[in-house]
Amino acid sequence: MYNFVDNTNCISINSFKGLKFLNLSGCPINNDGIYLLINSLKTSYSPLEYIDITCCHDLSDHIYQTLTTLMSNRTYKFLKNENLLFKDLPLTVHGVPPALICLNDSDDNTDKEKSAWWNYKKDDQRIPRDQKGAEKKNEAK
Repeated sequence: MYNFVDNTNCISINSFKGLKFLNLSGCPINNDGIYLLINSLKTSYSPLEYIDITCCHDLSDHIYQTLTTLMSNRTYKFLKNENLLFKDLPLTVHGVPPALICLNDSDDNTDKEKSAWWNYKKDDQRIPRDQKGAEKKNEAK
C-alpha cells in the first residue's frame, strides 16, 4: 500500500470497494500515507468500518487527532441519517490513544462531564468521579 500511495498521491474510493476491515499493522506506511488514506475516507459511501494501526510507529499527533475527528464526524452523520441509504458508516480505529478520543460529541453536550473523567491523567489535579465518591464516604466515617 505504501508504494501505491507514493506513486499516485491519491487513493481511489474504488480500492475500498467491499472492504470493511483494513489492518495496517506491520506495514511500512508513514504519516503521509496514512494522511492520504484519511482524506479518501472523508468521502461519502466509503465502506471501510475498521482500521487497525496499532503497530504503525512514529505517527504524529496531528494524524491521531485527524483520525478521532473523522471517527466523530462519521458517527454523527450515521446517527443523523434519516434516509434508507447509509452514505456514512461509523468508523472504528484500533490504535488511537484513549486520551485523544473526544466524548463530548452530542448536540447538547450532555456528556461533557464524562469526557473530563475519561481523559483523566494521573498528573492532573482533577479527581475522577469514582474517587470523589470514595473520598466522601471516607469523610462521612
